[in-house]
Amino acid sequence: MLRNLLAGDGGLSAGLICAGYDHVLGRGCIFTVGPGGTVFEERSWAAGGSGSSFVLGHLDSRLSSGREGGAGRGILASEGEALDAVAEAIGLAMERDGSSGGFVRMYVIDRNGRRFVTRAPGHGAGSDGPAILRDFAPPIRSGGMITKD
Repeated sequence: MLRNLLAGDGGLSAGLICAGYDHVLGRGCIFTVGPGGTVFEERSWAAGGSGSSFVLGHLDSRLSSGREGGAGRGILASEGEALDAVAEAIGLAMERDGSSGGFVRMYVIDRNGRRFVTRAPGHGAGSDGPAILRDFAPPIRSGGMITKD
């Protein structure tokens, strides 16, 4: 479906990463769909978007032994280590790419479903979840002026 949407003449140009848990295979699956509709299954991870070119070397060094020709450490020891590696890579991309910014937003996808994790760039595992958002409250309107608490 994604391939047909991108390959059609609808004027949509995007590269997508589609991931999920396959209950039949008993493992996670990751697919990248290029702007022309080409679909590739990735073995262990995928990166896309305007900031990805800034961090591919970093990701290769941390995650790549499962990829063809990769020399990295491969499978990470824990979910927390994987979240740290991804958050670090996204933070590095945000520092170098003018089109990237904001919070690091991640989904953990496993046999139990999905779970959303948010971090501020440069913050470790202790700052997971919605609590971090309280420190970055939007400005409050007061009599036509925007102020901070």
